[in-house]
Amino acid sequence: MRHWIAPLLAAAALAAGAATAASPAARAGDIASKKIWMLEFEHQKPFRVTIGKEPHLENYWVLPFTLANPDAEDHGFFLEVAATDDKGHHYRSLAHPIVKDIARRRLGVREGDALWSHEDLTIPGEPTDPNAPFPRKLNLPVIKAGEKVRCVAIFEGWHREADRLVVTVRGLTNDAIVTRTAPHERKIVERVLELHFARPGDEYYRTEDPIELAGRKWVNVERTIKTDLE
Repeated sequence: MRHWIAPLLAAAALAAGAATAASPAARAGDIASKKIWMLEFEHQKPFRVTIGKEPHLENYWVLPFTLANPDAEDHGFFLEVAATDDKGHHYRSLAHPIVKDIARRRLGVREGDALWSHEDLTIPGEPTDPNAPFPRKLNLPVIKAGEKVRCVAIFEGWHREADRLVVTVRGLTNDAIVTRTAPHERKIVERVLELHFARPGDEYYRTEDPIELAGRKWVNVERTIKTDLE
């Protein structure tokens, strides 16, 4: 994971009300008192986009999805969409205006209508003041109460030998436990959505193989990060 994302995700979890546990009893009390929210995530079938001309072609694939806030209040969030294939290659969603414009036309989203991608899901309008005292209010992207937005995650093309891919979506919920394990260190247990895709077909013409959904599930992911917090 990129070094700047891990601290931001941890801070976002704290800002969203994730419990910081010194003991099981304290953790249970914190969990009982915090309000858990979850954004609704519905995805469509991924599709490929190729730009450029021979011999300088660039292959990408696009995951269209809809993000909805069913609650009566706005939520600040930080959505990270990444992937790993069965050959050990890692992919992260990226901002690509040309591919986004092609995806917009393919999905039938009119110019001027919202279509969020990496830059909208991860970058706030105004930066957080690093000199502000703790706890800091993070200026995260916001999805308003009752809002439903069409989105795309854009990735560089699959490795030609890969047959399976797992897409992980972090930040759909504040259902996370943040535990102080040492000074300037936190353990985070968070709920992450996994989308499992397969690419059937023969070993030739891999860029033309369809991408099919093989499964979808929520998993608890544990990781330890460094932080400015004591």
